[in-house]
Amino acid sequence: MATQTFEIEADSIEEARRAAASHIPAGSHLLSEKVVQSNDPIAVRASGESAEAAYARAMAGVPEGAEVVLRKEIAAATRRVIAVEAFNEEEARQEVPPDSIIAGVKLTIAGKGGFLGVGRKPSQYDVEVIEPAFVEIRYRQRLKVAFRAVAPDDPQRTAILKVAETLAGSWPEELPRDAFEGAYDWEQFLAWVSEFGDGIHPGRLTGKVARPVYYDWVDGGAIRGSDGMHDGVIVTGSMRTAAVVNEHLAKIPPDTPAEAYTAEVYRATAYETIKFYSAWTLAKFLFLIPFAARSAEKEQTIETAGHLTIEVYKGIENTLFDVCSDLKPGQLFDDDDVRRKLLAYVERFRR
Repeated sequence: MATQTFEIEADSIEEARRAAASHIPAGSHLLSEKVVQSNDPIAVRASGESAEAAYARAMAGVPEGAEVVLRKEIAAATRRVIAVEAFNEEEARQEVPPDSIIAGVKLTIAGKGGFLGVGRKPSQYDVEVIEPAFVEIRYRQRLKVAFRAVAPDDPQRTAILKVAETLAGSWPEELPRDAFEGAYDWEQFLAWVSEFGDGIHPGRLTGKVARPVYYDWVDGGAIRGSDGMHDGVIVTGSMRTAAVVNEHLAKIPPDTPAEAYTAEVYRATAYETIKFYSAWTLAKFLFLIPFAARSAEKEQTIETAGHLTIEVYKGIENTLFDVCSDLKPGQLFDDDDVRRKLLAYVERFRR
């Protein structure tokens, strides 16, 4: 079932329910409600050298827009003098109760230093302290309720996803079953994924424009057109292949043009990397959704298994360039980076 979650602010739960009923789309009904912000009064207490100072501190804890319903002075500020004995003013200050505010310290009787510490006597001080005022402010915010509405399944979308699941072999374990429900822009996603594999490489090299090119499927493999420099972006950015390829390139056979040999190594390794990630259930599921849409709509299709695999190859190739565009200098990507990128393609269309 397609679900939608939204929040309503109101003065009462009844008012929030009435507003929610008029908010949901036609044909939907409310499935659940949850109070995410109560309108019960909340108390904030603070102290200060005066009631005004205490109220100012308490108000700092009141959220903007909240309604103050009570201001109460619990205890007024008072002044008193405490006589203490100490060898210096700093020690005299430490004799004062920790909650008190020191307004001043006055030496009343000087002590004696004694001789070599013998006969030493502390001084006497009068410490004027302020017993702080304590106040309480109570405030109330508007009630905020989260509602979840449910609508009947979109039969067309359900059919498309079922075909994609069949083509992928199973539903991807990384993708929740309700990933395409609720406030999800399915039409925009379908349009995007239909064009992504044929688009220009994300993060392409400066001055070089390229896109996935696969001519045909022959003898269990794709005939792929590529540029060695572009393939090098994938190969040298991959934690799976960078070290192996660098070791391979260090062993360039004698009398072999280094540039041509390097390009060929990059092409072969990039193709293997693309094939590896294209075997993921998540990759097959996402990049075969356009074909599933055409099949679900009973359009005539001539794609063979090889041509469908090429569609996944193209999507993964551009995904790897997209992942590489996120890397910092010297950084390599791993399997988790590719998985996160694929899942991000779904999340970007969640409203």
